[in-house]
Amino acid sequence: MNRWEIAKELNILSLPVIVFHYQNPVEESLHIIKANLQRRHLNEGQRAMLLLEMDSFQQELEQQQQEAQERLRLSKGQGIKVVPQGTTLKGENGKAVDKVAKAKGVSPRTMYRAKAVKKANPQKARAVKQNKVSLTKAYQQVKAEEKAEEVRELQEAERLLTDLEIMDKLGIKVQPYDLWQFSECDDRFGHDYPGRIPGQLVAHCLYYWTEQGDTVLDPMAGSGTTIDVCELFNRRVLAYDAHPCREDITQHDMAVQGWPEQTAEAKLIFWDPPYFKKVDDGYGDKSISRLSRSAYLAFFEHMATTIPDAFHGSLAFLMSPYRDIENPLDSIWVHDYVNLFLSHGWHIQDLLNVPLTSQRVSPQQIKRFRDSKLLAWLMRDLVVMERPKS
Repeated sequence: MNRWEIAKELNILSLPVIVFHYQNPVEESLHIIKANLQRRHLNEGQRAMLLLEMDSFQQELEQQQQEAQERLRLSKGQGIKVVPQGTTLKGENGKAVDKVAKAKGVSPRTMYRAKAVKKANPQKARAVKQNKVSLTKAYQQVKAEEKAEEVRELQEAERLLTDLEIMDKLGIKVQPYDLWQFSECDDRFGHDYPGRIPGQLVAHCLYYWTEQGDTVLDPMAGSGTTIDVCELFNRRVLAYDAHPCREDITQHDMAVQGWPEQTAEAKLIFWDPPYFKKVDDGYGDKSISRLSRSAYLAFFEHMATTIPDAFHGSLAFLMSPYRDIENPLDSIWVHDYVNLFLSHGWHIQDLLNVPLTSQRVSPQQIKRFRDSKLLAWLMRDLVVMERPKS
């Protein structure tokens, strides 16, 4: 029950209203922010961002007042009083807001992080204020991007870093196992997109099956995760997609046009196709994930047989099985894909388990799976294959 419904039950049908009229839009903005700061459900990060916004408007208002005072002096022939840049009428910039923050229960650490986020990425600061992302998460993203920028600057200065040094600077821990687990996608690689994968996964593929300077081909590039990883790891990348969402992805429909002409140039093909009957709404009506089981597997068999003979690298193929409880024969498992390639001369170099993050499963879904004695489908496999060299 909301407040209005409660008021009606109490027969409160009219309330006194105080209307504020401001000639100055800055004063109006300050009033709105101060009112928002009184809201009880705000988290500490939101309060910090509102305080920084209030401080900015307060400085603007003080500057206006100062300019008005100087104009008054000029009109009286008293000359101009010079105020050092970086100060306000209330003293050194930034000190006042920290005092207010303390009074509002916002810690110095939170204010430090809020200032860092607002300075580095105003868009993320707005997201924190709107409670679309936590301040902690936004701060981590900002610091991570700073590390990525450091790598770019070193590369531009022609200081060659090893893959391990790049991994270390980016905060990616190398997982020397046949089980790779990544808790979430890294915002430095790609963007929100149906079926998006962690860039850390691609980084591991580059580390294990390519060298710096090699060419990597992604035939279904999605949001460009592979492109962004290759940029930081000093790999050349060829990226294609039927519906490119970035200028650095070439329009190319594998289902219609087959393998691109440049495939033979690649040392590694990283292929993460749409999974059978998964995320169909995000991929669109013409996605191969909407095909029948036989047509879907026929597509991969055709692709397996038509990779150019001149390609002598590795194929890293990422897939997630589909389990049809009502019609088990319509399920697709990892061996269904692998057997297609093996039957056409490919052999397995490595087989890894790269499960989907459990964060994709909501608490409500977990309860439903548990109560129904069902298993959540988090399995995902990475099969790395090659053809025998003739």
